[in-house]
Amino acid sequence: MRASEDGVPSALLRNRDWRSVVDVVDCYRTEDRWWTSEPVSRTYYELLLEDGRIATVYRNHIREKWYEQRYG
Repeated sequence: MRASEDGVPSALLRNRDWRSVVDVVDCYRTEDRWWTSEPVSRTYYELLLEDGRIATVYRNHIREKWYEQRYG
């Protein structure tokens, strides 16, 4: 994942090729399980990529890593 200085995704690596982000369709943050030993702190982004596909990625704020949310 490449992100701009403000932390918003700007490109996603797919099949060894970088896909530019055309638009951020949606963005939300979730904080959960804070009372457990494995809390969740993430910011999710729904992205429109240059090839017309939609991708959902999230930043895990505890591990400071990016992940792509895969469906099915």
